[in-house]
Amino acid sequence: MTSTRLLCVAVDLEGFSRRSLAEQESAQDRIADLLDAAWLAGDVPADAITRRQTGDGELTLLDVAGAESEVLAAFIGALRAGLTAANGAAGPCHRMRLRVAAHAGSAVAGPNGFAGHAVIRTCRLVDCAPLHALLAENPDADLGLIVSDSLFEDVVSVGTGGALAAREFQPVLVVDAAKRFSAHAWLHIGGPANGATCAVHAREPAEPARLRIDIADGGHVGTILQVGEVHGGLSLGHVPRSPRP
Repeated sequence: MTSTRLLCVAVDLEGFSRRSLAEQESAQDRIADLLDAAWLAGDVPADAITRRQTGDGELTLLDVAGAESEVLAAFIGALRAGLTAANGAAGPCHRMRLRVAAHAGSAVAGPNGFAGHAVIRTCRLVDCAPLHALLAENPDADLGLIVSDSLFEDVVSVGTGGALAAREFQPVLVVDAAKRFSAHAWLHIGGPANGATCAVHAREPAEPARLRIDIADGGHVGTILQVGEVHGGLSLGHVPRSPRP
C-alpha cells in the first residue's frame, strides 16, 4: 500500500456511552442519515471518498486535493444545519452533540481499516480534552470542530469563509502525555466561543514513573544510562558504604 495526502475527517457523538441501548441505536441511525446528507452537500465524487462507521460516528478519507476548503466548509455547514433540524424535531431528551476533527496528510484505506499519520492525528484530535471542554463551555452549541495547525494554515486561513470563517477559530495546544502526543490546533464552535484562547489542556499519565539512581561511597557517576524520555523526574541518592568487618 502506498499512502498519499488525503483529507481526514472524524466525527464522534458526545456522551454516546451514557445512553441506553435503545437510545444508542436510535442515535446511530440519525447520525448515519446526517452524515449521508452532509457529504452530499459537498458534492464529492463517489470515487474520492471512503467512509468507515465507528459506531458513534464516522472516519472519512477524501482525495480532494485543491478543494479541501470548499469540501470541508460545505460539509460542516450542512452537518451543523442538519444537526440543528434533527435536534429540534427529536426534542431535548434525544439531543445529539457532535465533535468533528480534520487534518490532511499521509493516509491510506487498507484491508482492515485506515492507516497513516493523518488518521492517527485526526483520531487524537477528535477525542482531545480541548474539544470536550469546548462543548462543555458552550452548552447551546451542537457541534464543536477542531482542525490541525497545518490544515488551518493551508486550507482554512486561505479559504472562502462560509461555515469556516478563519476569524472564528481559536488556537489551542493539545497535550496527551499518556500517548506522547502534543499538537497545535484550532477550535471552532460556529461563532464567538466561551473559554480561554490559547489554552493548554493536558492529559497526564495515570502514574508517572520516577527514575532513581543511588551511588555508594567511593562510586563514580559516568555515562551510565541513555533514555529517550523520563516522566516524573530523575533523582540521585547517596548510599553510605557499609563498614568492613
